[in-house]
Amino acid sequence: MCVRPIVRGKQDKPVEFGAKLSVSLTGDGLAHVDHLRWDAFHEGLDLVSQVEAYRNRHGHYPERVLADPLYGTRTNRDDLKQRGIHFAGKPLGRPKQMTDANREQLKQQKAQRRNDYLQLIPIEGKFGQGKNGYRLNYIRAKRADTSFAWINSIFLVMNLLILQRIFFALGKIGYAGFIELFKQARKWLFSSSLQVRPV
Repeated sequence: MCVRPIVRGKQDKPVEFGAKLSVSLTGDGLAHVDHLRWDAFHEGLDLVSQVEAYRNRHGHYPERVLADPLYGTRTNRDDLKQRGIHFAGKPLGRPKQMTDANREQLKQQKAQRRNDYLQLIPIEGKFGQGKNGYRLNYIRAKRADTSFAWINSIFLVMNLLILQRIFFALGKIGYAGFIELFKQARKWLFSSSLQVRPV
């Protein structure tokens, strides 16, 4: 398979080369590469399959999905609503007119959207860690299957570092601390939010 240029339309890089991937990040910080392709595709079409993958991994749907605005299509929002999942993003349509009656409600909604946006920082940081620490943006494999293995290996190493921190903490805290950490880890494993970001 040859690597084809992908026209992205970004100001600094109008054309990109290499794989496009969709990655989800669970509440405990583990990243999952859900889709990895070399053709131009709209990442927003992957959201439902990423939510289903979350359900297969954890046994339940997330309470909410934190994602880039390109995932906030009407179809995706409807699919999430049918599953009882809140999409944390800007509402579609014209903004509501501010009146004395709804002023406080609109301020609360704006603050909630900002808080949701700030919770996207960890997945952005995961890509920064991959690019700066493990050269995720410098994959030089010639074959598609080799690139696939290279990219997934980078995410494996980043996930192993998260698990190493957990096990290192277990060794330092003893049995009582282990029980407490186990309770916290259980909350992390059954966290109710899913963060999604394309590359």
